[in-house]
This record gives sequence, structure tokens and C-alpha cells, in this order.
Amino acid sequence: MFGFFVSVFLQIPAFAKAYGGTGADYTYSIARTSEGGFALAGETHSGGAGGADVLLIRLDSVGNIIWAKAYGGAGDDFAYSIAETYDRGFVIAGETKSYGAGGSDILILRTDSMGTLLWARTYGGSLDDYAQSVVQTQDSGFGLVGVSRSYGSGNGDCILLRLTSSGALSWGRTYGGTNFDLASDLVVVPDGGFLVAGYSFSFSATDKADFMVIRTNSSGGLSWAKVFGGPSSDYAQGIAASSDGNYIIVGSTYSFGFGEYDFMILKIGPAGNLIWAKTFGDLDMEYAHDAVPTFQGGCVVIGQTQDYGAGLHDFMLLNMGPAGDLLWAKTFGGTNGDYPRCIAQTADGGYAVAGYSYSFGAGSYDALVLRVDTDGNYKDCTQDCVPQVSSPSPMTSTVSVGVICNPGTTSPSPVSSSLSLTTTVACEPFGTEEGLPARRSAPICYPVSGGVGFIAPRSMPLRVFSVDGKLVRSAALKEGDNLIRLDPGVYFWEAGEIFGKAVVR
Repeated sequence: MFGFFVSVFLQIPAFAKAYGGTGADYTYSIARTSEGGFALAGETHSGGAGGADVLLIRLDSVGNIIWAKAYGGAGDDFAYSIAETYDRGFVIAGETKSYGAGGSDILILRTDSMGTLLWARTYGGSLDDYAQSVVQTQDSGFGLVGVSRSYGSGNGDCILLRLTSSGALSWGRTYGGTNFDLASDLVVVPDGGFLVAGYSFSFSATDKADFMVIRTNSSGGLSWAKVFGGPSSDYAQGIAASSDGNYIIVGSTYSFGFGEYDFMILKIGPAGNLIWAKTFGDLDMEYAHDAVPTFQGGCVVIGQTQDYGAGLHDFMLLNMGPAGDLLWAKTFGGTNGDYPRCIAQTADGGYAVAGYSYSFGAGSYDALVLRVDTDGNYKDCTQDCVPQVSSPSPMTSTVSVGVICNPGTTSPSPVSSSLSLTTTVACEPFGTEEGLPARRSAPICYPVSGGVGFIAPRSMPLRVFSVDGKLVRSAALKEGDNLIRLDPGVYFWEAGEIFGKAVVR
């Protein structure tokens, strides 16, 4: 879910911190709180009542844990979206296998500012149903979207539910065709209706997935629905209301771009007309997940990259102008997999990105939050990158969808438990104000012209291999910056006990 804030404050220090316990912990959604901190939602395997429980973490503005809680039952329970409510509490949307009528049901939790559970609801039928995103409406109710296999006309349809402030169902609608269709995200539009982004296999001309955008009125009635795509699969994951009155749709494309999946960003008008389309990426895979608008009419997009950065998958942030021009691009990550999922604008005009990491933390996967300044920087931790850019012309078609549904509702009582999570500093600048060296356990590899650069925490041996396993370079890294000259190509490197992949252009 997206938020948009324009404020002027003193710059708060950037940080990168991981949070977790003995099991795996994942963050899928972030919300900025009224006090300037953050709330994270996801899943935890480090405590709670079942195999997986809903995870909710409250942070202050510099990433310190205020409290952390788990909610769930005997089965698996997940949170995919969080929003701060008008009373400074939280609403969380996701999926439950502990309660409800089917294999999975939509789960909504409502808490106060301290995480005390106020109420819980499930919505669904005999098959699988789950929520992907939730927003609060002007009347203090809620709108949520996801996917339903219990209702609709296909193998899975987009579902949109409108709830009262107490979680009672006002109305429900499904949208889709005979194949699989999913709603990923939504925003409230000025007339009280909704604009929903997702993807459709039902209305694509090629039987592959296409971006799908649905516009409804305040009662869920269909105003229009459009698909955008190419000859292969294209998946929309998020939507943002731009400051110029238009809308930004973010996702990934296999139809356009330069390699495998690339970021694809669309800007559309209020009637669904395509204003521009852009892709960003290279030979390997890039997936865009979320974005926030900028006050200039552009947006900052977050996703994961295999082409750039230090590890197998890294965070990648792009800042785009109102015409889709690339203003800057940054990466962050360690030597293993780091997977961003969501972004929020901070009170001082910077950005907070949340996801999960196998590079940092106390468990197998830990929740990870990166806070950067207005230019995407965190000194000595984020790296510049220059993805390739294209301006595709996706096919556009108008479709007709929309069916009333009335999912069953229950009011469960999930077990709420406090969690004791370990906070790990994932990265910090090399020098502090006192002149002391910062702590970093692994080297960072970043692209440079004619090779790669390494920032090493200490002296260590380096070996670089071609994709067929041949040793092409052996060197000794010194502490600090190192430049390694390499011909264009794809390489694997080993520095001490750390390994990674590099692409030289």
C-alpha cells in the first residue's frame, strides 16, 4: 500500500537494521506512524501460537523496537498489508488457515497503538481466499483487495471488500474471467471509489498474465477495467496516486526490457489512458513491488535486483521524474538474498524500505528495514547503479468484469503474544562522529566502469571465476576500496568465506 507525505523536518539519521528470532521472520508491508516511526507487518516463525503467525513490529524513527507481537492460531497466519488508522492504531490484512470457512480465508486484525487486539474478522468461502492490501476510507471504514477461489467466475478472481469501522461487511465484489486473476493493491479515488491494480490471465490476448487496472464507484460497481501487456507475462504489484492527479502502476515484465524480468512502470490518467511506460533492468531478473509518489509528480520505486548490488538479490530503489525519466538508482544488500517488499516516505522526505534478508540478522531470514535520505543515500551502505531503460508500448484493451459476492464472516479470537526479537545492525558508515570504524562483516561489491569495486572490512583474499568455473583473477583485497579490472561478462567471486555474483558491462 502507498502513502504520500510532504513535510519539512531535520534530517533523521539513516539506518539499516534486521529484526528476528530463532526462526524465520519476514516483513511484507510498512506504514509510517504519526510519531515519525514505522509499523511492520509480516509473518514470524520465532514465536506465537502456530507454525506461522502474523508479525507486527512497532519501531521508532531510528529503528529501535518499541514492541513486537505475534497473532494467530494453531494453523498458519500471515499479514500482507498494514495501515495506520485515524486513531493511531493499525489495521492488518492477510490470510488465515487457523480460522474461517475454507482452506485459507481473508484475515483482518484491528489493534490500538500498542498492538492490543481490538477485533478480528475472517471473510471467505469453502476454497482459498486471501487479502493483499488494505486502506482506510474517509468514513473510518476499510477497503481491501486480494484473490478469491470461493467466489467469482474463474479459477481465482480479484476480490474487493468494503467494511465498516467495526469490520462488518458492507459489500463485496469479484472481478475476473475464466482463468486466474489477482488484485495486488488499491487506492481510494476522490469520489469514494477505488482504483485496483493486479494482473489477469483471463483477458490477455496471449494467455499470459497482463497488468490489470479496475476502476469502481463507491459501491463497487465497475466504472472501467483495462489490461496492459505484451506477448509474455506482466505482473502489476502496486499502485500509487500521483501528486499530479494521475496514477502510477508498478510491477514486472517479461514482455519488454533487456533480459529476463524487468521493472515495468506505467503512468495512467484517471480514465485509464496510458501516459507513458518504462522498463528498468538488465540481463537477469528485476522485480518491482511497491512505490511512493514524489511531490514533483514522479515516484520512488522499490524492488529486487539480480543484475546490480552485492549479492544474489539486492534491494533496488529508483527515483523517477514526472515523465518517467530516471533521476537516480541505488542498491543495498549483503552477499546472500535480500528481498524488499514495501516502501514508505519518511517525515523528513526520505524513504524507509522493508523486506527480509538472508544476509543479515539472527535467524534464517530476518525482517530488514533500510532508511535512506531524500537522494536514496545511506553513507557507505547504498551503492549507485545505472539500469538500462526502455519505453515500451504495451497493448491496451478494455474488459468488462464484476460480480456481487457475499463471503461468510467469522469473528475469531487469535492468540496475541509478545515477541523478544534481536536487532542486528546490517550496515553503518565506516566512520562515526567519534572517528571510530563502523562494523561490517562482509565486503560489498559494486559496479564500476571496466570492472567491479569492492569495499572490504579487512584484508582478505579474492578469487573471481567465469560462469564455466575457470579462475580468471586472483587478488588480495585491502581494507577499504578496491578496484578489480575485468572484461565485460558475468562472474562469480569469493572473498574469504563470502561469495557473490558480478556483471561487468
